[in-house]
Amino acid sequence: MKHVLFAEFPDQPTAEAAIRDLADEGIRESRYRVELQAGPHAGGEDDRPLSHTDARSGVAIGIILAAIVGGVMGWLVTGPLGLFAVGTWTGVLTGVVLGLAIGFTGGLISGSMNPDRKLQGLERVAAREGGVVATVEVDGQHEEESVERVFAARGARIARRVV
Repeated sequence: MKHVLFAEFPDQPTAEAAIRDLADEGIRESRYRVELQAGPHAGGEDDRPLSHTDARSGVAIGIILAAIVGGVMGWLVTGPLGLFAVGTWTGVLTGVVLGLAIGFTGGLISGSMNPDRKLQGLERVAAREGGVVATVEVDGQHEEESVERVFAARGARIARRVV
């Protein structure tokens, strides 16, 4: 499971020094990926990596809502409305399955259009104060704790999430 840390540094040299400190901490370069940006996302909102978006919560919300609506619609068209000559449970289950598929797709699309709230907050602070935001993806809990310790020692504000 990937772990993502967002860290806001006061300036570019401090951020670069913190990244160099990761090697001193014993974290191999193959175990993490770093992206630095000054202020708001340089490429705009449309080209963020999936780990920088709310795609995960969008999928969860989409699946739950669409499964419920699909089940209700399946019950309506096979039960009270009698539009299809199949059993009520068949209609409900078909509606739930279709709702899951549609909800997953719609949730992924809508969630991936929204930047992660934690990252967006740090970007605003960095833009206002002239800071730099570092995004670090690591492979495990141990690496995440090490990166967080190194960045905190350099005065970074840190937010984290599991992808």
